[in-house]
Amino acid sequence: MKKNNIISSASLVGLSIIYTLLVRFYDYRAVGPNDSFVGFANLNGAFHRLTKVHMTLDSITDYLGLIILALVVFYAGVGLIQLIKRKSLKKVDKEIILLGAFYAIVALIFVLFEMIELNYRPILVDGKLDASFPSTHVFLSLFIGCSAILVNKKLFKKPLIINIVIALVTVTIIVLRTISGVHWLTDIVGALLYASTLGYIYYSLISYKTKK
Repeated sequence: MKKNNIISSASLVGLSIIYTLLVRFYDYRAVGPNDSFVGFANLNGAFHRLTKVHMTLDSITDYLGLIILALVVFYAGVGLIQLIKRKSLKKVDKEIILLGAFYAIVALIFVLFEMIELNYRPILVDGKLDASFPSTHVFLSLFIGCSAILVNKKLFKKPLIINIVIALVTVTIIVLRTISGVHWLTDIVGALLYASTLGYIYYSLISYKTKK
């Protein structure tokens, strides 16, 4: 990668780490259900009272999320077909190989925060506290959506229409998830930050390898 890309990537990673620490320690008080603790308590509490809870919006994002997950299956299939036809992993498009690696990173981040449970949702799920940070829907939709738009430029001659659809689905999920009230505001911001960080690094890598 270029020096500027490396610096920007490192800065985004550093910002993500600092933000995560702030969510864990800044204004960390019991304002959630069952006296569960959350960082930025005043901000999160005020935003949650403003949006309230809308389970219908939550359900809509679940269905739209299936479209996003279908993209993962699609690109995995593209990579498998290329591998079979070209009979060499080295001949599979670099964008697809890197995409698979980044999907693995996304999965690791998801598992990590399921284990850490930085904070819990502002609502109970089946009567129990549920890990909330970062918002999985927002994290997955933004990274998978943006990376799909980049990859489609390689796979399709005229990807405009499909990219517009992906962008609309991605934005809709983010907006609805934000106002649904099933996450704290900091969960949404964290997901946006993590997805943007990974997305920028992915973009920088494929741009470097394409030019190389």
